[in-house]
Amino acid sequence: IANSELNITNQKAALVRAESQLKEAKRKLDLQDKMVTQGVGTADARDAAQSVYDQAIASLESAQAQLKSAQASLESVKAQRRVAETQGVTAKAQVATADANLQNAQLDLEHTRITSPVDGVVVARNTDVGQTVQASYSVATLFTIAQDLSKMHVETNIDESDISRVQED
Repeated sequence: IANSELNITNQKAALVRAESQLKEAKRKLDLQDKMVTQGVGTADARDAAQSVYDQAIASLESAQAQLKSAQASLESVKAQRRVAETQGVTAKAQVATADANLQNAQLDLEHTRITSPVDGVVVARNTDVGQTVQASYSVATLFTIAQDLSKMHVETNIDESDISRVQED
């Protein structure tokens, strides 16, 4: 922005110079016209003064266009700054949203712990890992837990070919 403002200042100075040169060229052209009319000046000198005057007009128009361009450039830079500020605000809002989502996910994670009311060994699992479990009035058995395996009585069927390998403990 500061560079664009400096450029505008320089272009204004160039415009003032061009206006001054135009006035001087106009004065000299008028003088040459008078001299030609009075028969003292030459047509060649008058044509040269006309050429300088035309160049001064072109320089003035160029300076005016460059000033407008510099002013448009300043407005563009200011608009880019506003866009960047808006993007910064948007990014901060996205960070805040992501933080809120993270907190919700952590809270959900804290509520996903299933703890057993007793110590023991899980002997049967009736749910799969990742399966959704909902709290309801009819409680399903999620796990079967044995508290003390040393006092457990197991009834099972063993194939006759394997019976010779069965031992206590």
